[in-house]
Amino acid sequence: MLPLATFSCFRSEIISAIPARLFLIGFNYAQPFLFARAIKLLAGPVDQRTANFGHGLIAATAIIYLGIAVSTVRYQQSMFKTLTMFRGAMVTLIFNHSVALSDHMNAENAAVSHMSTDIDSLSRSLVEINEFWARLIEVGLGIGLLANQIGGVAVVPVALVGLSTYCQNFVSRTIGAKRKAWNGKVQQRIGLTANTLGSMRSIKIGGLGSVVEELIQVSCLQELKTSRGFMWLILAMNFIAVIPTTWAPTITFIVYAIQATIRNTRSLGIAQAFTSLALLTLITAPASKLLTVLPQFAAAMGCFERLQAFLLLPVVLDQSASEDDETDNEDPSTISSRQPSELEMQTLRPKTDVEPAVITVTDATIRPTATAPAVLSDASFRVEKASITALLGPTGSGKTTLLRTILGELGSDSGDVSTLSGPIAYCAQTPWMVNRSIRSNVCGPFVRDTYVVESWYNRVLHACCLDTDISIFPHGDSTQVGSKGFSLSGGQKQRIALARAVYSKLPTLILDDVSSAVDQDTAHLMLTRLLGPEGLLRKTKSTVIIATHSLAVLPFTDTVLRIDFSGAILATQRPPTFERQMSISGPDYTDLSQDQCVQGPKPKVPLKGPSDDERKALTISTGDKSIYKFYFRSIGVKWFMTFVATTIAGTFCNHFSQVWLQLWISSGGARLSLYLPVFAVLALLTNIFTNLNMWIMFLNIMPKSVSHLHAVLLRTTMIAPLSFFASTDTGNILNRFSQDISLISMTLPTSLLSSGIALFDSLAQAALISTGSAYMATTIPFVLIAIYLIQAVYLRTSRQIRFLDLEAKAPIYSHFLEVGEGAATVRAFGWQADAKERNADLLDASQSPYYLMYCIQRWLQLVLDLLVAVMAVVVMALAVSLRSSTSAGLLGIALNNILGFNQSLGRLVREWTNLETSLAAISRVKAFSETTVPETDCGLSDTGPSSWPSGSIGLKNVSASYNGNDVAPVLDSISFEICAGQKIGICGRTGSGKSTLLLAMLRLMELSSGSITIDGVNITDIPLQKLRSSITTVAQDPLLLPVSIRRNLDLSSRMTDESMIGALRKVCLWDMVSERGGLDAVLTKDSLSHGQLQLLTLARALLQTSKIVLLDEATSNLDHETDQIVQKVIRDDFATCTVIAIAHRLETISAFDKIAVLDRGKLVAFDSPAAILRRSDHIALLTD
Repeated sequence: MLPLATFSCFRSEIISAIPARLFLIGFNYAQPFLFARAIKLLAGPVDQRTANFGHGLIAATAIIYLGIAVSTVRYQQSMFKTLTMFRGAMVTLIFNHSVALSDHMNAENAAVSHMSTDIDSLSRSLVEINEFWARLIEVGLGIGLLANQIGGVAVVPVALVGLSTYCQNFVSRTIGAKRKAWNGKVQQRIGLTANTLGSMRSIKIGGLGSVVEELIQVSCLQELKTSRGFMWLILAMNFIAVIPTTWAPTITFIVYAIQATIRNTRSLGIAQAFTSLALLTLITAPASKLLTVLPQFAAAMGCFERLQAFLLLPVVLDQSASEDDETDNEDPSTISSRQPSELEMQTLRPKTDVEPAVITVTDATIRPTATAPAVLSDASFRVEKASITALLGPTGSGKTTLLRTILGELGSDSGDVSTLSGPIAYCAQTPWMVNRSIRSNVCGPFVRDTYVVESWYNRVLHACCLDTDISIFPHGDSTQVGSKGFSLSGGQKQRIALARAVYSKLPTLILDDVSSAVDQDTAHLMLTRLLGPEGLLRKTKSTVIIATHSLAVLPFTDTVLRIDFSGAILATQRPPTFERQMSISGPDYTDLSQDQCVQGPKPKVPLKGPSDDERKALTISTGDKSIYKFYFRSIGVKWFMTFVATTIAGTFCNHFSQVWLQLWISSGGARLSLYLPVFAVLALLTNIFTNLNMWIMFLNIMPKSVSHLHAVLLRTTMIAPLSFFASTDTGNILNRFSQDISLISMTLPTSLLSSGIALFDSLAQAALISTGSAYMATTIPFVLIAIYLIQAVYLRTSRQIRFLDLEAKAPIYSHFLEVGEGAATVRAFGWQADAKERNADLLDASQSPYYLMYCIQRWLQLVLDLLVAVMAVVVMALAVSLRSSTSAGLLGIALNNILGFNQSLGRLVREWTNLETSLAAISRVKAFSETTVPETDCGLSDTGPSSWPSGSIGLKNVSASYNGNDVAPVLDSISFEICAGQKIGICGRTGSGKSTLLLAMLRLMELSSGSITIDGVNITDIPLQKLRSSITTVAQDPLLLPVSIRRNLDLSSRMTDESMIGALRKVCLWDMVSERGGLDAVLTKDSLSHGQLQLLTLARALLQTSKIVLLDEATSNLDHETDQIVQKVIRDDFATCTVIAIAHRLETISAFDKIAVLDRGKLVAFDSPAAILRRSDHIALLTD
């Protein structure tokens, strides 16, 4: 089990803290003896002997309280050092395992949830759990000493503890499951949020911001609803846990008084009463905490179970191991996709002189997921060394599935898929980008710049047609690509991923549709430079498998494999024969992609350079009262005032019972009918107010504040401009939804509740301590001044450290997300060790503020303990030196409250520190909501005619620039009119402004001059949400949220099942969806090909009723036959709609009414396709 393994790893560190904890127990239990001697001294005669004895008591007081201070800080230092080590070990363990998980195993970004929520929960619980043995000793020792004072009545606290333990054990049986369910909902919300943040461009273009925002907020509310079951159990267990603390003194003294009356024995004396009260405090305090260990242990076990289940998920076999690592090399040295048990039974083949195939597939049956139907059946082929192999097939035929099986990401049901051992350069269909520079992405995200081979690097950039792009970037190859390559076009991302594969010089390359977003001429030039007779990959004798639906790659290949929907590989022939066999005919489709390498970067959003001064500086405020106001607004005045009132009432009832005890003892123990009922009522009211407090905090204040603050955070994110996501790391944003919301929902309410109770307890105890001597009250102002100065010094540092702690965690989130998204690429290249090393570096940077926070907490604890020691010495010195200034009863109250004052201040320190942690999260939410500039006019009311729009669009002198009017415009005085129902194609070179024009129509980019009207209404007068939701947009990057197919198709939950099934049938997806569970199935991106994702996006568009449709390379990943089907669907279903399409193939828009040709931001032609094709200058713009 994971808990036992954890203990085994940290056994020596835990044992080393035991001596300090034993000393602390000894010093704590020396206090009742000190109290008894002091009270007896005060009640005795005054002479030289008692004076000398009094001086000894003063010295003993100093020794005891100094001992408590030193042993406490030594023990806690050891424990929190171990806790920091535990965090480092667990985060490393989770990351290392996540690197080995297949994509569908980590589809919900579970590793991020485990790294944050589970580790934080365990860290809070393990310290208390470790106290179990010490508190058992304290309770046992205290009961023995109490029996020496009051005899058999000492069994009362034992009985109460036993009863509470039994009840706690009964209630705690289900708390682990409740906590596990809550954490599961947290993981779902974080996974949905992470998926959304990675798809913000598609969400904004599609006008889905409000529905996705509602979807995530509903997920948050479901999470809070699930948490209520856990919170009710916490309330029940707390009610049981406080019984010994609240009722033990009351019942013990009541039973003793009744027993003394019946037996006619001596009633309680002052020294006996307050010594017993001190012992009861020392017994019940650890006993209550001992009981709270049960729910904490159950909750911790729930977290351990989740972590253990995650760590036991099956991993992908490492195919990147070199032959040198093999102890028993086969010939050929292969690693198979079959299970390990099957690998062990393989027969070793005798060595031959025949050079082995790089890849061998024998009678393999393959499926994309365990529940999906097989896409390949009994497939067999070989890929020879230094050959170029094309893998052709229609959309959804299994090309990507076969490549992932070759990589070892998927297993085969039968047969065998084996490769020569060693790393493979892999280009996924969706290019993997890390939020670093272009140079880092090409050379490898984990390669230090000093190891870059410049000559080879430049040759690779040239071969992949990236050199011209980079020369136009403001920061060259130091340009930051943004999260998921947000600042780059699809073609640029594909070419960077391809350059990374080529630069690696690995002998085998697997390329999955790497030219779908690249125009034909650029693709041809790139293929010539790489795969032609003088190409880089030919010269390096690399083995290349390239999956594609384009026939343009065929002249560069040695072998062609074709997959059909029957799951068979129909042909393995050389291109000429294959081409004749396929009866290829029809026009050579002119490519109209937006990614021609000669024109520079696609102008989507301003590119973010690497300069550190471009980062927004974090403003750290010390003592900003507006943070408290911001939080209390989320609570509401009514609930906060109710919380304060119940806290004060509970504190009064709890501490007034000591005064009532002193009055009773001073009266000689008579009038039991008066004193005992009041004693019992005070205990009952204390219990009621304590639990009422928790109900207010955890079942009213916490859900209300979390819901409000999460909505503020979510709303701020969703209305941020597109440029914000290009310049802000996704991990940084996700950290707010994970770490900050976790603090606000878990740590903050607990800390606020405990801080409030500890604060009023401390004030009440300070008042009671001042009764110990007539002169003691004069010292209280000095004590308060000292506490104020101490907290001022402490808070000045703690808030800064806490901010640094939260900020240092953001890069870890980003790294977890990036490596999780590109885990298959990382494994293929053999970069697991590098990724782990980087995680270790980021973790080390995060551990520093994490541990420093504990260090300054220990400093504060030590200083406050020393302050309590000074107060104790002063009280004792005044009492023994000026006996006339106090009485034995008042000294007993004062000394007992010094004992409690020490504990209250310690609790106040701990909980105030945790409160500061949460307030740092509140401050970050506040700063994020106030400093993130929203899109213009997002707050306007939704007005306008219900029939708007009908489809007519007008552009008049439209100009736009990314960086103001001081740079060349990306759109320059464009004017044209589109009638309702017309079909318009947009084409031109990269950098000509095609996509920018689309963004301008959606107001994702503001105009510097001119206007765009729809039905005669200027789009600046239309609220953004209405504008974007009224236009159907199909983006190039498909959007698939981790919810059911039903919700993905209909995020607003308005469509019927019949209409959704009909849309899926039209795009040829219903058969696949029905086989995998129908509309309720939850599909991941790994279970669908990129082309199928585009078809799913198109099906979503078919369900909308907009009269304007924008298509941005909507079919770039579809094969020719599927594209023809889709084009027919577009013509039929959008027949009455105005359609504007950025075209990838000329045939796509050849039947359109008009084509707009852009060049360098200018409109150079707007005419029918036939008219434009007749003009050679315009044809050059289309094909150049």
